[in-house]
Amino acid sequence: MAPRSPLITAIGIGLETTPGTAVARTVWIIPVSVSGFVEQHTYKNVDTLRAGLGAGPSHSDVIRLNTALAGRIVVPLTYDGLGLLLTTAMMSAVATTGGGPYTHSYERGTTIQHLTIELIRGDSARSELLIGCSIPSFKITGQQGKEVMLDLEVNGFKANADRAAAGSPTFVAFAALGTNIAAEDDAGDLNWNSVNHPMHRSFTLNVSSGHKEIRKVGSRSVVSVIQATRAVETLTVARLEDGDVLYNNHRKNDVAGQDLSIALDGPGNLFAQIILRNARITGYPPQGISAGDGIAENVVWTGYQDGTDSALLIQIINDSSSGVAN
Repeated sequence: MAPRSPLITAIGIGLETTPGTAVARTVWIIPVSVSGFVEQHTYKNVDTLRAGLGAGPSHSDVIRLNTALAGRIVVPLTYDGLGLLLTTAMMSAVATTGGGPYTHSYERGTTIQHLTIELIRGDSARSELLIGCSIPSFKITGQQGKEVMLDLEVNGFKANADRAAAGSPTFVAFAALGTNIAAEDDAGDLNWNSVNHPMHRSFTLNVSSGHKEIRKVGSRSVVSVIQATRAVETLTVARLEDGDVLYNNHRKNDVAGQDLSIALDGPGNLFAQIILRNARITGYPPQGISAGDGIAENVVWTGYQDGTDSALLIQIINDSSSGVAN
């Protein structure tokens, strides 16, 4: 048999009603890369006093214990087509307003949602169904000279069955990425404390949801997921020093409770923004100074919830009336 090519690898996703019960895939995306998503098993040698086996155990004394499933999906951040992934990653239902263009607001929440993921493995037309998939962490990265990327960590209960003939993906938003992708030059300056700050190098939004997988006696697989620790949302910006404002804010810790925003302005009606609420500077890693470039400045902000708002809001404006089927 010929080795398999990665072209075309595709991912279909559907929102499960009952965690761990497979559902039809309603949205298809084309990833930049996929890693993991291969079941891992724990094996144990049962230590017995069986005679005549020398120094090693018998193959009949080996049992299989827990099953684990984890992977990573990296996709371009698009203005359309990622709604279902964002609701799962942000752990809340989307709120859609407007009459065209539509504004889709993805607030940070506490409701763990599970997906059925179908992974088509290249041009072999073979795929595998992965069930009970949740997103314990993700990051959004923008870098000078590159498109904005969405990087998702995924944990699942298990594979639903052996690999089989692939489904028929239908690409909508991912059929024409050139007009839908959040390009590097779509990003504006970071705004915080009523001041715009250029992001000369990169920005990275890191979100961790504090998930804990739950197992039980009688099952090799994960049976549920809970939020066991508080969520943390941070934004790190790599830039060049152009003044002392941010350093002084860091040193004196005198600015708190100010929303931070990054806007992505696409063609036509397409728009997105990241809002880190009640943000304060919580890190200012030291940087070296050398000839050949400007003086680097890396700044870390952390967002905080209050009695009214969550710590993080992602908004997308497009021409789709659905915030999850788009």
